[in-house]
Order: sequence, then C-alpha cells, then structure tokens
Amino acid sequence: MKKLNVLCLDIEGGHGGSSKSLYNSLKYIDQKNIKPFVICKKSGLEQQYKALGIMCIVDKTMPTFTALRKQNRNILFYFIFKFYIWPKSKNFRKNLLHIINKNNINIVHCNLISLFLLARWLKKIKPHIILTLHVRTNPVNTYTGRFQAKVSNSVFSNKIFITENEKEKMNHLLYPKKAKGKLIYNSVEVNKKALSLHKNKISNPIKIASLSNYSYPRGTDRLIDLAQKIPDEEKKNFKFYIAGDYKLPRFLPHQLRFLALRGKTLEDYAKLKKVNNMFTFLGHVKDTESLLNEVNILIRPTREYNPWGRDVLEAMSAGKTIISIGTYEQFVKTDYTGLLQPEFNIEELVDWLVSISKNTNRLSQYGRNSINIIKKITFS
Repeated sequence: MKKLNVLCLDIEGGHGGSSKSLYNSLKYIDQKNIKPFVICKKSGLEQQYKALGIMCIVDKTMPTFTALRKQNRNILFYFIFKFYIWPKSKNFRKNLLHIINKNNINIVHCNLISLFLLARWLKKIKPHIILTLHVRTNPVNTYTGRFQAKVSNSVFSNKIFITENEKEKMNHLLYPKKAKGKLIYNSVEVNKKALSLHKNKISNPIKIASLSNYSYPRGTDRLIDLAQKIPDEEKKNFKFYIAGDYKLPRFLPHQLRFLALRGKTLEDYAKLKKVNNMFTFLGHVKDTESLLNEVNILIRPTREYNPWGRDVLEAMSAGKTIISIGTYEQFVKTDYTGLLQPEFNIEELVDWLVSISKNTNRLSQYGRNSINIIKKITFS
C-alpha cells in the first residue's frame, strides 16, 4: 500500500482548541500508512510534533481571512488582506508549493475555515490536489459569510464538522445547496483517572475556570460582571481562573471600548469592577489538563450560543461541572452536567452558584455524569 502524505495547516499553533484537536488526531495516526506534515502560523507545538516524528515548521505570514460579524468591517479587512496580508505571504506560498512538491503531498488539510482563500489559490495552482477542511465556527449570515461558505464548499473535497450545528449553519449559508462533509465531535483524550472517579474533591473556595483566548463573542468579560454581582458575603466562596490571552481587542462595546482603546486587558476590567482579587489571569496555558484537575467548574460564557467545543469536552473528560449558554444539549445539560442557560441570565447564574456552594455534592454528581457522556461518545 502506497503511503499517503498529508500536509496540515494550523493557524493557532497550540493557542486554541483546534490545534489541540489536530495534535491529538495526529498523535494516534498510523504513520506506517499516513505520513503527516504540519505548518503552524504560531509557535508552540514544534517540540511536541518533533517527539512524534512529525515535521512541523512555523510561518507567521500564513494568510488568513476571517468573516467578521459586521459587513463594514469585512470590507475594511478585505482591503487589508488584499494589499498587505496576501502580498506579505508571497514567500510562504512559495515554500508551501515547495513542501507539497518535495514531499509528494496528496492531501492538504486546513484546520480552520479562515484559510479558505489560501485554499482557493492553491486549488488553482494545483487543481488535482485534495483539500479538506475542519469546520469549527458558525459565521454570521452576511455577504462575506455566504461567500466564505460558497468558496469552501466548492474548493474543499470534504469537510469535518465538530457538531451538527456547524453543518446546519453552513447549509443555511449555502441554501439551496447542501454542505458536503461528516460529523466528528472534537477529539479528547479520556482522563483514565476521571473514568474511575467515585468522588471529586471539591475545593474551598470553589474554583471556576475559563479556557479560551479572549474575544467579545466568547464572552469572557461576562465573568467579571458575574463576580461583581455575587453577594459580598458569598464572594469568598468562589475563585475564577482565566486561561488564554486576555488582552482586549480594539473594537468593543460599552465600558470595554474605552479600556481596549488604551491597550488594557480583562485584568484591568476586573480592577475597574473591584473584583480582581477573585481572579487569576494565567495567559496562554499549555498544560490545560493540570489546570482542569485543580478546578471544579468549567464555564463557557459564550455570546455565540455554542455550548460545545474542545474546552467543554476536555473538562467533561476530567469529570467537571459545566456552565454555558445556548440550547444545544448534547454535552451541557441543566441539573445533569451543570447549567445550560438559553440566554445569559446573571441573576439566575448567581443564585445557582450560591446554591451550589451550599451543597457541593452536586458538583461531584455532575462530574460523574460528564464522564458518562464522554465515555458514551468515546467508546460508542
């Protein structure tokens, strides 16, 4: 059997869930039949890939284009991409073709949809190469979002969707056409210690973690508002750990805008709200497993109503309680694995946390239920 050579393009380089999912997949791939190669836009995973015998190079000029929520910003970003980002990537594209030719690459896999314009260019240069895509996001229904979906559907031979929601969203953007691809939930390594867990050790104060780089749609700033709303006599019962980049991007609404324009961070927002003593800002964390072993609750306060993703599955595999926002109940279920709010309701969430602090045995039960769901997904 001829060995299949696969080149994976990863824009996060260990700084996000998509990178971890890709790394986990390649970690267990049969290299006797499939030879993987990796190019990352950010550094962080080079040594881990080297230990697996997988070539990994880093090139920060890998060109990406992301469909933003507001169409006027998409127009601005398109001009930035066309006249700055794309020309700057000339050497990257030259080296990409060199790697493909030198290693007889059969498949190029793009780990996020923001590589769709690079993929379109590559397909024109090498029409016979197979391109695949991991679909992990739900772009809004704008002209740019529809354009991104249309190009992706025509350029990529096949796609992997992390939940039913991403496929339904792309179908909506493509209507009346349908998206080609398969559903595969995010890959996580099952925590063997958690699988035999009989009782979680609950800390005092209760430790709540967030695992995501900051963006307004991800909603991490909501945790600071939440902490402020907790009654003063109850504040001592909770500690928040923010793992991920927490610098504020420039375009934000309300109070966050003024902090962002001054180059401030979420930590400054916590100081403004006078709850910074309840938070530990960790920045980028490579070893999220150790952090999850130390905390009791994983919270995903999303404004995108997507209560799923690698952070949720990792926390569930570690036997943790989950809090998130949305209506999709494949993973997070109220009074079973934690709390799922259809809409963010800060008063309800405060009441729920205070109630949990008075009966922490519920956290142990929710953790066991989380493990059962992961076992079902992993071993079914």
